[in-house]
Amino acid sequence: MWAVVLLTSAATPIGAQRTSQFDDLIPDLASKIASVLPAGTQVNVTVVSPQGANDGGLAPASVAALLTARGLRIVDAGAMTFISFSCSENLRERACLAEIRADDRRQIVTVTRPHDARLQAARAMPIAIELRPLFSQRTQILDVATIDGRLLVLDANAVTLYEQTNGSWRSLQSRPISGSQVWPRDFRGRFSVSGERFDVFLPGVSCTGRVNPLDLTCNTRRQPWPFGIENTGLEPTRNYFSTPEGLAFYGAAPFADADARWVVADRGGALEILDGARRVLATVGAADDVVALRGRCGPETYLVTASRTLNAEGSDALRLSQAIGRRLIESASPLILPGTLTALWAMPDPTTVTVVTHNVNAGRYDAYQASISCAR
Repeated sequence: MWAVVLLTSAATPIGAQRTSQFDDLIPDLASKIASVLPAGTQVNVTVVSPQGANDGGLAPASVAALLTARGLRIVDAGAMTFISFSCSENLRERACLAEIRADDRRQIVTVTRPHDARLQAARAMPIAIELRPLFSQRTQILDVATIDGRLLVLDANAVTLYEQTNGSWRSLQSRPISGSQVWPRDFRGRFSVSGERFDVFLPGVSCTGRVNPLDLTCNTRRQPWPFGIENTGLEPTRNYFSTPEGLAFYGAAPFADADARWVVADRGGALEILDGARRVLATVGAADDVVALRGRCGPETYLVTASRTLNAEGSDALRLSQAIGRRLIESASPLILPGTLTALWAMPDPTTVTVVTHNVNAGRYDAYQASISCAR
């Protein structure tokens, strides 16, 4: 009687699982295991993080389901045969191995696969995130936008137009944001620019304006924000958005991979991949915000994610990753920001994103343009 499958090390409970770099190997290995075990074999499954893995390990529920689908029975105890199961990788390939032991008999089955060339290229490309200082002020900056060499600055009270003179910004015109609304504590605002016209998105308020001359008209109205993904706009008393299905998120970016369409940073701090119907397909990491960014040195599109650091200053960091299948491969060292991140917005130019930080010690808000620096 053949029986138990034991996947060595610390067990992971069956439930919601992270995507593993070995998931594509497991179906083939399960088939090979089933080919040497009679139908109805009792199997005890314990899954552990593989040696040499770069991510969160294998998914116990997936392994159990694959073995069950091939005629094996999942049990907790009472078996006579053990199978030690492990995965690893080297510079050329990934491999998963199962050692079947019953009495004095021993049999090994393996599955190997070369590394994805795109993954190898993503790891090898020497790039970095680069910040270019743009504007600073003591009032909270919600967003900035450049129009014909001039700068629009959005804060809690007004939209102000600046021009650059002798290396510094000089205020030209300013228009107040009308209304008697009370903003939430951590509120957000965003520009959407088209030529010399622009829209302003605020919690429960929408504005339209033009630059020549500067003009602004605002109304109490909630409408979708320009993320690309359908949404119901910013919650009036909160700082997050919702899809029509009710999924709450802080940021979103396009994600092109088969049936995947977007990646969002949800309210729980997870990076979720969504399909065309905005259903969650997989969790690929953790972040507080996310935008897409294209490099000037190639056609690749990356994801810029923001998260809190563990240093004493409590500053935030930006991380650059490339999507390979349904996995995120870190493409550069994290960039520690000079303060707390308060805004991260995509721009019309896909090679640049807007970053706003709050430097508590200096008592000011700083706006930057972030891009990818190549050949680092």
